[in-house]
Amino acid sequence: PGVRNVASALFQLERSNTPSDIAHLAAAVGEVLQAPEHQALRRTVNLWLQRLIRRKMPDIAAAELDQIDDLLKGPTMLEETLERLYTEAIEKGLAKGQSIGMSQGLSQGASQLLSRLLEQRFGPLPAWARQRLQSAASPQLEHWADQLFTASTLETLLESQHPAG
Repeated sequence: PGVRNVASALFQLERSNTPSDIAHLAAAVGEVLQAPEHQALRRTVNLWLQRLIRRKMPDIAAAELDQIDDLLKGPTMLEETLERLYTEAIEKGLAKGQSIGMSQGLSQGASQLLSRLLEQRFGPLPAWARQRLQSAASPQLEHWADQLFTASTLETLLESQHPAG
């Protein structure tokens, strides 16, 4: 779709959410700003568009974006680059989220298992003990598990600190 009003297209770029929308709007603006008298404005819009893309997609590889000398030339190169960088950023974010989720799940599982073992050894756990177990980091839980059979009381065990913490 062509653009008759550059200001309107810039507002649309601000609101756009997909790499495809950004690329097509940028190309449409580029078509309008082809005349020699628009070259200064074209350079300014290019700089603005680079900043906009970095703001909307902070995880993209900025160096690759910088290799595109004119973001307003046409949608193909910009769209392909943005789609690939966007996909890579999504995959990176998903992998990070999975890693964090797995870590939290393991810590939660360790806390639950240690709670059951402590109940077997010391009887029902008071609320303060459950709270300490739920808020403890994995190294602390491991330390308590290592001390489980040598501690004389629940209080003594849960007052002991992991050497690093």
